[in-house]
Amino acid sequence: MINSSEISVVIQGAIDKENTPKCLKSIRKYLPEAEIILSTWEGSDVSNLDFDVLVLNKDPGAEICDRVYNIKNNVNRQIISTINGLKKSTRKYAMKLRSDIIIKNTNFIKKFSEFDNFRCDDCKIFKNRVIINNLYCANPKLTNFPFHISDWVQFGLLEDLINLWDIPLQSKYEGCEYFNNNPRPKNDIIPTWLMRYVPEQHIGISCLRKNGVKFNCENYSDLSDENLKLSEQFFANNFVILDYENYGIKFLKYNPYKWDYKKQMTYFLWLEIYKKYCDKEFKYPLSYKISNSNLAGKFEKLFKHIKKLKECFLDFCSEMFSCIFYIIKIVIQIITLGLIK
Repeated sequence: MINSSEISVVIQGAIDKENTPKCLKSIRKYLPEAEIILSTWEGSDVSNLDFDVLVLNKDPGAEICDRVYNIKNNVNRQIISTINGLKKSTRKYAMKLRSDIIIKNTNFIKKFSEFDNFRCDDCKIFKNRVIINNLYCANPKLTNFPFHISDWVQFGLLEDLINLWDIPLQSKYEGCEYFNNNPRPKNDIIPTWLMRYVPEQHIGISCLRKNGVKFNCENYSDLSDENLKLSEQFFANNFVILDYENYGIKFLKYNPYKWDYKKQMTYFLWLEIYKKYCDKEFKYPLSYKISNSNLAGKFEKLFKHIKKLKECFLDFCSEMFSCIFYIIKIVIQIITLGLIK
């Protein structure tokens, strides 16, 4: 088991007066010996915050990538604050965490070495797999977004996280002007966006290309058969995708299920592509078998019946105690009247 003394935690992003102190406090609680690196912006108020190393970065700013809804592209802010924090880290393992997320437990550590005995040669980028969260990790088959990895929280070897984040910044042209001069994707589901790749894709695609993987991905919705296969291999061979509920974190800024949950990767979907590309002899856990069979519906009905039984039992107990209470009152009244001696 990895000890917290072996971990550097990089808290990256703007300081949130309410949530960042909670984030830091949670790390001290669940990773008490970890090195905490706060990587934020010059001029930020960091007074009364509990950290070990402070990294103050020059804010690169953010360009408008959607002029209809006034949405800014913050990918360069994330790259700068993350990589500069990682480069100050001194431990073997590292965790990258947004400044508005708290840790609830250390489930993510338990999964770190569970699957690393089985890797395939295709698209093997990292020394070990990096543990990421499934929310905002797009299922390419349902979204047409290949290489879209979640960037909320990541845990792995420090050298692997540096490999992932030591990438070029997204140019202004690709980040907010691309579709001013280029044809939009077929079946475009976000026709107001101007960026070539969304932030999560820019990170994944840049990492792949930096590591010598050659492929063509014209824009954020370029899901050719080759890109689908490569995207799945990238996920299966370099990451473990844990469900948000089981990772051990809580997102404080807004409802984490803001984006359609059904279009995102899940742990069970990741197990399927892991088996497909890395370990064809892998045996699915019982929970997977139940969720993918008609037993799931039967179990759901069983739990509903158990819940109803519990409610009836509680009602029965309540009525029984009420009856006993009134019986006692009647007996007391009878004794008071002298009818019982």
